[in-house]
Amino acid sequence: MTIKSSRAIDKVEVFNVLGQGIICKDGQNTIQNIDISNVQVGVYIIRIYIENQTNTIRVIKQ
Repeated sequence: MTIKSSRAIDKVEVFNVLGQGIICKDGQNTIQNIDISNVQVGVYIIRIYIENQTNTIRVIKQ
């Protein structure tokens, strides 16, 4: 999965539906590649931290 932003992405976190953190990736790039090939099929919550803002999205892996 690739996340792109016009501003530098500080951190990306991936959580399962139980709220358990399964991936955390730090960086200061405008593009973050997150490898979710090894996680099970299901629903995941992605938190993206950019400067002083947090964006949350829901992803369904099939």
